[in-house]
Amino acid sequence: MALTAAQNTTLKNYINGDPTLSAYPNTPEGNTNMCNQQLNLNATPTFTVWKTNLTLTQTGEVFNGSEWASLTTANVSRLQSVADYFQNGYSAADDDVRTIFNDIFSVGGVTKSNLLVLWKRPALLGEKILAVGTGTDAVPAKMSYVGNLTSNDVYDARVS
Repeated sequence: MALTAAQNTTLKNYINGDPTLSAYPNTPEGNTNMCNQQLNLNATPTFTVWKTNLTLTQTGEVFNGSEWASLTTANVSRLQSVADYFQNGYSAADDDVRTIFNDIFSVGGVTKSNLLVLWKRPALLGEKILAVGTGTDAVPAKMSYVGNLTSNDVYDARVS
């Protein structure tokens, strides 16, 4: 997915402000590989983001059995509706999605704690540059770009 004009500007400004990254050559023949390789490493220090593509299987694997068994009939029904609705996956970056699961598992804290761990991950440097938010473990950021930046992404940003 191509970066937006705003993302290109943000990435370009970051690269130009970093002496190591800006020193790498920028040519359309792919000589930007060293620069994009650096951008595709985990951000240091760690910058935490919400995961954007979770499956129901991953989610169900962190449910605490005792808490699941003690769900009210209404919450079991809500959980079934969630399973039907999210059968193609969901994003933990959506505040409402996290609220739904937290409300369903309102009794007990093991499942809620497990879900919170599942929903977060460390960002790559490129993701961090383009993310919105503080990026702390307590307040993860939301990504506007997910995944590795290509050498074409870096080239395009630098010439924009």
